[in-house]
Amino acid sequence: MKIAYCYSEILPSNVARSIQVVNTCAALAKQVRQVIFYIPAGYCNEKHLFSFYNIKQPENLKICFCKKKWGFFSSNQIFNYSLRRAVSDNKPDIIITRHLKTADALINSHTPLIFEAHEIFSNKKSSALKNRVLENRVFAGSQGVICLTKGLSNALQNSFSSRACFSIVPSGTKVSTQVRTQPALSGKKLYVTYAGTTRYRWKGISTLMKAMVLLPEHISLEIVGDLNQIYKSEKAVLQLTKQKRLKITGHLPPNKAALHLKKAQVAVIPNSGKDIISRIYTSPLKLLEAMAEGLPVVASDLPSIREIVSEDQAVLVTPDDPGALAEGILKLFQDAGLRTRIAKNAWLRAKDFSWEKRAGRIIKMAREVLNRASN
Repeated sequence: MKIAYCYSEILPSNVARSIQVVNTCAALAKQVRQVIFYIPAGYCNEKHLFSFYNIKQPENLKICFCKKKWGFFSSNQIFNYSLRRAVSDNKPDIIITRHLKTADALINSHTPLIFEAHEIFSNKKSSALKNRVLENRVFAGSQGVICLTKGLSNALQNSFSSRACFSIVPSGTKVSTQVRTQPALSGKKLYVTYAGTTRYRWKGISTLMKAMVLLPEHISLEIVGDLNQIYKSEKAVLQLTKQKRLKITGHLPPNKAALHLKKAQVAVIPNSGKDIISRIYTSPLKLLEAMAEGLPVVASDLPSIREIVSEDQAVLVTPDDPGALAEGILKLFQDAGLRTRIAKNAWLRAKDFSWEKRAGRIIKMAREVLNRASN
C-alpha cells in the first residue's frame, strides 16, 4: 500500500498535533510499502524535521515538499494547488489528511480519501455557514473518516450525510519499555506537572490554578510549556507566583519536554466539562504521554477521558471543581500504594495506544476503504 499523508501546516511546530502527525507517518511507514508525507516547502529539511521530533526516519517514508509561499505571501490555497499536482504525479493508493480545506481540494482526485476529523468546525459561531458547506462536501466526498473518539464519531454521523467508513482511532504515544519505580517523596519538594498548551480555556488552567491555592504550600506546580497571557493576571496565578510555587519552563522541543515527564511526580489533566471539544471530542496526547511514562495521573472525569482510562488507571475528579481537583492531587501524594498501582495500570493501558497500534488501526481502515472502492 502506498499512502499519501497531506499536512498543510508548517513543520516543525510547537503544537501537539504535529507530534501526532509525524509519529503517525513514521509508524505507518513501518507497516506499508511507502508513505509520502506532503508538507509545506521552505521551512525545514528532512534531517531537521525528524531530529526535532526525536524520530528515526524510516527508509520508505518520503518527504514531498509543496510550495506554500509566493514571494512573501503564504497561503493554504497555494499549498493545495501544488499538492494536487504532486499527489497526481505520485499516484498513491490512498490519501489521508486532517485539514478540511486540503480534503476539499483532494476529494475529486480519483484516489480514495480518508479525512481525520478532530472537531466539528460548523459548531463554531464564526464562519459556521461557510464551514458547514465545506464539511458537507468533505464528508459526502470522503471514502473514510477517522475519529479520535466514539463521541466525535456519533456526533459526525448524526450531523452529516456520509457513505464513508467511520473508524475510531485515538491519539498515540511512545511507551516506555518498562514501568518506572515510583520515587519516594518523603522529605522532597512536591510538584504537580502540567504538560502542554495553555492556550485554550477548555484545558482547565484556571481550575488548576485555583486548586493549587487550596493545596499545602509545600506542593508546587510545574508547567512544561508556556503560560498564556490570559491567565497571568488571575488572582490564583499571582498568589502562586508570590509564594514561589509556580515553575514555567517555557516552550520545549518534544525530546526535552519528555525529560520533564520522566522526572515528574504526579501529572494533571484538568480539562473543562464546559466545552464540547474537551467533553466529547478530544483524545489528549499529554494524558497518553504521562501514562506511557508510568506517571500517576489526576484527570477530569469526562466521556473523552473515560475512553482512555478508568478509575483503575487514574484518579478521576469532577471537572471545573478546584476543590475536587485539589483533593485528587493530595490523595495521590499521600498514598504511595495508590500512586504505584495507578501508574502501573496506566502504563499497561498505554500499550493499547502506541504509535504502532494507531498506525495498525489506520491501515485496517484503509484496506476496508480500498476493498469498497474495488467492488
